[in-house]
Amino acid sequence: PPEPVVISYPNGLPTELDEGVTTDFLVNIDPGTFTLDTDELFILHATNFSVPLFRADLVPQGGNNYTATLPAGACDDEIFFNIHVNTTTGPEIIDPADPNNPFSATVVCDTNDCLADVNGDGAVTPTDFTAWVNAFNNNLPECDQNGDNACTPTDFTAWVNNFNAGCP
Repeated sequence: PPEPVVISYPNGLPTELDEGVTTDFLVNIDPGTFTLDTDELFILHATNFSVPLFRADLVPQGGNNYTATLPAGACDDEIFFNIHVNTTTGPEIIDPADPNNPFSATVVCDTNDCLADVNGDGAVTPTDFTAWVNAFNNNLPECDQNGDNACTPTDFTAWVNNFNAGCP
């Protein structure tokens, strides 16, 4: 019997999105015994369950991995989405299987927090550097100073810039 196509999300599905920026997530597609139609691998999304629906092709990352991109949204928008995978000889696979019950993610409102105030004491001081190092070492959300949803060494430069800019 044919092996089915299996779609998985190695890093999980996004449920909260940052306001005003697109969000990428990893999709793994195991084709089983089918051949994927690489021109027909896409995400279908809508904002606030409205029409029209928008299509964005999945971007190959090597092997069975692809990147899907959700659109930028405004505060409190809800982005609904599902993944479509077509094969050259088999059925179209939609995840989730019921297209009327798609995945969803909510755009979190920008709270205008002062990023440089990593320890949250309301002041930008040298103690925030110690707090940022702790956030970096423990991969905490406060580490992300450049808004790319990752904790990397480039966030140190961003923290220095944020520190020098101060806060309102």
